[in-house]
Amino acid sequence: MKATVQLPPFLPDQSAISGGLNVCNNVYPKVDGYGPISGVTGFSDDLTGSFKGGASFIAKDGTSSLLVGTSTDLLKYSGATWTSLVGSLTISDHWRFAQFGDYVIGVNGAVTKVVDLVAGTASTLADAPTGKVITIVGDFVVIGQDSGDLAGIYTSEEGNHTLWDTATTGATYQPMLEGGEVMGLAGGEYGVILQRRRIVRMSRTGDATVPFAYDTIADNIGCASKGSVAQHDNRVFFLSDAGFKMCVAGQSPVANIGSEKIDRTFAGQVARDDWESIFTAVDPQSKVVIWCVPGTPGKLWIYNWELDKWTTATLNLDGVFSGFTSSVDLE
Repeated sequence: MKATVQLPPFLPDQSAISGGLNVCNNVYPKVDGYGPISGVTGFSDDLTGSFKGGASFIAKDGTSSLLVGTSTDLLKYSGATWTSLVGSLTISDHWRFAQFGDYVIGVNGAVTKVVDLVAGTASTLADAPTGKVITIVGDFVVIGQDSGDLAGIYTSEEGNHTLWDTATTGATYQPMLEGGEVMGLAGGEYGVILQRRRIVRMSRTGDATVPFAYDTIADNIGCASKGSVAQHDNRVFFLSDAGFKMCVAGQSPVANIGSEKIDRTFAGQVARDDWESIFTAVDPQSKVVIWCVPGTPGKLWIYNWELDKWTTATLNLDGVFSGFTSSVDLE
């Protein structure tokens, strides 16, 4: 008969006498303990330029696309190779993407690009803000951190990602006069604006002239790293000055998910100067969100939101993003 050992939760912030694990590395949380993380497997040729972000998308006709932005290119994965859709770029910030129908808009703080998922082509979204954060709220594209305006929120005209002129179209601009720099956005039925010192909900008003209301849901709690923001369904995850947080459906209160678990350990191991280099990804099948601190070695901080459990992993990496296997379609 096999003996089963029930391992306690990973609680490095607590003392050894608490009964928690101080080390729980290269595994992921499971309901009955922990499972091993498989080794890294190569699946493509090398990228052109330094990795700055990626995402996966499926068009209405089932066409699947795996996109990656680097310091020099916007690339699409096809047949085990990366094909440049746009090249000769100079990008220093992260790429972030949002799907709007059969189009994907990519922002990076330098130039806003749009990819036609069906045609497999990309171009500059000429009139859009050159923001660093992006989401979709209802039928509006929402962009923040336009160059020279770190606290402004821009929305496109309803149902049209190409129209951004607030004087001649239904596009809007909202200055966030309190709360500081806009650090991240999350979308869906409601929008969530993560500022440096405040969390705000965007709600539809039904008024064509003033389409959104902006309501504070958390004061004195803000996001400390643009790279730390991740969303799955109505859950929004982020890193604050006080540790890792989660809000659900743009509602208060904001939940502490790392307090007395890993917050102090993370802050002790990851320098503040490295917080902006973080990449974040969600694995919906395993119900985990992953915060990646790149390096040789780098480290993954892994949180299962259903089990409320943490683990870590150590490996050499430049970043992470949510993707799927090539050739997956709606069937």
